[in-house]
Amino acid sequence: MISGPHSAGKSSVAAALCERFDRMLLVEVNELRQMVRAGFRHATAQDHQAQEQLELGCRNAAAIALESVAARYSTVIVDLVTAEMVTWYRDALAATPVRVELITLLPDLATTLSRDANRGKDTMGHRVSETHALLSAEFKGSEISGAVLNTAPHLNAHESADAVQDVISRGQALLLEPH
Repeated sequence: MISGPHSAGKSSVAAALCERFDRMLLVEVNELRQMVRAGFRHATAQDHQAQEQLELGCRNAAAIALESVAARYSTVIVDLVTAEMVTWYRDALAATPVRVELITLLPDLATTLSRDANRGKDTMGHRVSETHALLSAEFKGSEISGAVLNTAPHLNAHESADAVQDVISRGQALLLEPH
């Protein structure tokens, strides 16, 4: 699983990882959440329905990953994973026959804001700052498992993917052991 604040490079790094191996599946959880066509609540909404949809996205991503692994595909899940969501993912992936790794990409805030501004879309600087602060606080409080990776020094997604593979190979990003 690849996590991080908005504009941290999650999708680019995940795509770079998928290019390296045969039989890879990339699950962008935001796309799963966007499948709600009636009653959609944005993830930042602070109500029961928004929480329900966040959890549903996690459970659906986990279900896709479990089915893909059963068909001998490796899966990369891309999501902004908070401490609460780690619990949902652990529960949903409890029956996994493979190791589950969680890496949070967390470049410094200035780098993240700069990347957001360069995306060519409507920027969401306030959300970038909020999610960056949330994840930073949760890691400082040791509320999130896995590994955190500062990707600010990396020149591109491929260098960040190298760093992700290095962290995984050293066993520093474990979220779940195989069942």
